[in-house]
Amino acid sequence: MMARPDDSGYDPEGAVRSRTAIVRRSFMPLLSVPDVDAVLAELRPKYHALLAELIGFASLYGNEGPMQRRVLEEMSRLGLSVEVVKSRDDEHALNLAARIPGTDPPRHRSLVLNAHADVVPVDPASSWSHPPFAGTVSGNVVHGRGAQDDKAGVVTVLLVVEALRRLGLRLPGDLIVQIVAEEETTGNGTRALVAAGFGADGAVICDGTWPERLYHAHLGHISFTLRITGDPLAASNERRGVNPVYVAMDMVARLRAHVAALNADTVPFEGIEHPYFVNVGSFHAGVWCGSVPAMAELSVQMGFPPPASTTGMMETVEALAASLSPRIMVEPWLLMREPYRGDPAAPLIRKLQGIVQANGSGECQVMSITGYTDMAAFGTPNVCLYGPGGGRNSHGVDEHYFLDHMASVARNLALFAADWCSSPRPELA
Repeated sequence: MMARPDDSGYDPEGAVRSRTAIVRRSFMPLLSVPDVDAVLAELRPKYHALLAELIGFASLYGNEGPMQRRVLEEMSRLGLSVEVVKSRDDEHALNLAARIPGTDPPRHRSLVLNAHADVVPVDPASSWSHPPFAGTVSGNVVHGRGAQDDKAGVVTVLLVVEALRRLGLRLPGDLIVQIVAEEETTGNGTRALVAAGFGADGAVICDGTWPERLYHAHLGHISFTLRITGDPLAASNERRGVNPVYVAMDMVARLRAHVAALNADTVPFEGIEHPYFVNVGSFHAGVWCGSVPAMAELSVQMGFPPPASTTGMMETVEALAASLSPRIMVEPWLLMREPYRGDPAAPLIRKLQGIVQANGSGECQVMSITGYTDMAAFGTPNVCLYGPGGGRNSHGVDEHYFLDHMASVARNLALFAADWCSSPRPELA
């Protein structure tokens, strides 16, 4: 069970519950909540506009470069010394990292704030209520691909950095900013930055959560393409050959039956009922109704809990395909993630949860997700997802983000960064 704040304003980790200030031990700098809120209120219009601008970049896998160069401009404007680390051998796989040196880093904890610039593909624009790459703002909502996942995260991290600078706060420990590519696919962006020396004692990934939720665990995922050859005959001679569409339908039925059997024999994973799933994301075959298709092609994603692994799941798919037809070719795609289960009682999670609860309107839940994240790349139990706030339809049609969540998430992250980076390393406490 999570530690709960007591009436005195402190929990065992020392995070303050006061609504007006966080005042910890003598090493903790004073950071007034009203002062933070005042700075965020001043900066908010600029960062709302920046989010709408960034949505205009179609930063899909292989096209992340233009957006990352724009983010680099903003990071440089903030006075950050930015290192660019590539995660692919092309001009687009740019991963940005900046270390804000602490006043006493050997003795105090360091923190990464991470967000990702890449987005997933869109269904035809005609299926959207607003153009997916226009960043249309209507009232409290900004619309477009990546609005919530995760361009709001990118903007919120930059907002936190500028707010801390405006407040004149020098943290004892290092604060590291990471804006990465490839989160939606390989995860190699975050891995590349950690390998380049931009890891830390703790990490908060600002991606995919509402203002009063933290994520500590996720399912594993595999992705693959099924290519099935057919006999390209006239439709009237269809009975003489093999129609790859029907083979594909049989293969999907086998995958679905396999998943159903696994779920029937699997306990929930970190609160996720029926943790196995399969989704056919695209299906293409043929050119017209008058002939048997020469090829059918399906893109498929599957999710799974531990102890299943990416290797084991792919072997199962290949075995199911081989048992059905030699015409089926299974080709792994970019998304391959092992399941991840963090410690919901880790110090970072407890501290952040306490700050969110102290400065929010209700209980902060520590949860798991059916999606995937870069948490495993940091190699520490002190990692979670938090922010940038609520919205709807990430990865779907009409994705949007609630702009009024940005400031509250940024406030909590600023307060948390001040707390965490002012805490002594455990071996020195």
